[in-house]
Amino acid sequence: MSECPVCYSETKYTTEYENYYLSEESDECPRGCYSYEYSYGSSAIFIPIRGHVISFYWSYNDTGQRDRHDAINTVVLAARKALIEDLLKLRVTSEDNKATSR
Repeated sequence: MSECPVCYSETKYTTEYENYYLSEESDECPRGCYSYEYSYGSSAIFIPIRGHVISFYWSYNDTGQRDRHDAINTVVLAARKALIEDLLKLRVTSEDNKATSR
């Protein structure tokens, strides 16, 4: 069981094996705010923020793993902040609508 790094929802994790070796793997948030894909040595992470998708791609022999993780963590924090801001705006809009309908 895994959780989305943006919204903390439980993600859908799937794997596929070929000749006892991991060939494909995916981890997707049901709310669409994060996905990870692995296929035959290449990996990708997709993080949408307000209609723009930030993508990270790498293969098993790439260097710079620490820099990549730092960049991904920065984007995850930005996505989480945008999600919280959007939810707060919806709440304020909802409260304003309730106040005007009275």
